[in-house]
Amino acid sequence: MNRTELSEYFKIIRRSVDDFDDPEVARPAVEAITSAAEHGSAQAQYMLGMYYYTYHCEDSSIFLSWMERAADSDNLKAIKFLADYYRFICDDMEPEQRKSLGRKWLYRLIEVLTKKAGKGVVSAAKSLMNLYVRDRPDDMTEGEGRDAAMIWYERLIEILRAKAARGTATDKKRLTHCIIIVTYRTKLSTVCRIGLPRRHSFTGKSPQRRWTALHTSIQHRHTAARGTNRKPLTVI
Repeated sequence: MNRTELSEYFKIIRRSVDDFDDPEVARPAVEAITSAAEHGSAQAQYMLGMYYYTYHCEDSSIFLSWMERAADSDNLKAIKFLADYYRFICDDMEPEQRKSLGRKWLYRLIEVLTKKAGKGVVSAAKSLMNLYVRDRPDDMTEGEGRDAAMIWYERLIEILRAKAARGTATDKKRLTHCIIIVTYRTKLSTVCRIGLPRRHSFTGKSPQRRWTALHTSIQHRHTAARGTNRKPLTVI
């Protein structure tokens, strides 16, 4: 199967998951990408994980196995999913175990983002800055998170300056945007406290609230689709 075909199947699954269609609508696409997932496609593994999480979340072993395989291949979305799942959603294991796994995957996310930022990836540097501001590891103090955010803000500016020096209009605009934000708020500490804007429908909400909203929505759609009164999973 070539990349174009895979991409089309991914779109079908993504639409199904986003709209919470009948799971059978995306079933042919799921079957089609399973072979690619089994042969190491991290994106296919992630899409299977999202499909099974959306439609079969009562059996965590299925979607977690695919997510972990994708995460082991450094798929950022899968790693982020696992970090958030264990910290905010999982309710079928001991609190300390959940806490440990959540921290493990969060630090794994930081590790992968750091490698990308080291190669000059703008989005990785920005993600790290925002992560330390909004979603720092639980074994890090607020002050330590602020200091780390400052470091990644400075690294972000360095990357953008280097790109802008090559004459890319988009990167000049990004650089200007970052500098204007700091000037407008007058102090870098303010930026480190609230982070840079993100294009996200849940911007401004805490990770716990974002995941609560997402998980509740999925559970309500499960109940409506099945016509049952099954109690939604408890969000910890």
